[in-house]
Amino acid sequence: MQINRYFVGRRNIDMNIEARKLRIIEAFSSMKDIGKINQIESLVLPKPTFEERKAMLDTLSGSWTNEEAEDVKKVIEDGCEKIDTSEW
Repeated sequence: MQINRYFVGRRNIDMNIEARKLRIIEAFSSMKDIGKINQIESLVLPKPTFEERKAMLDTLSGSWTNEEAEDVKKVIEDGCEKIDTSEW
């Protein structure tokens, strides 16, 4: 669909922008692709400050027990750190 970019008067331009924003919001609200959502979010929302990023990480701190962390570490080592030279 092509948008007519030739308008007469400021009011028509403003109304067109509002209609476009609503279309974007409608499309975004039904979006399932997390990659696209992340891209749009990075364009629209301000970047978090260092303090905000640190607070986000602090909420995750301690969410795993030491045993769970060791289990995850072992799974990563077992699954990701082995090289199969026949696949090269």
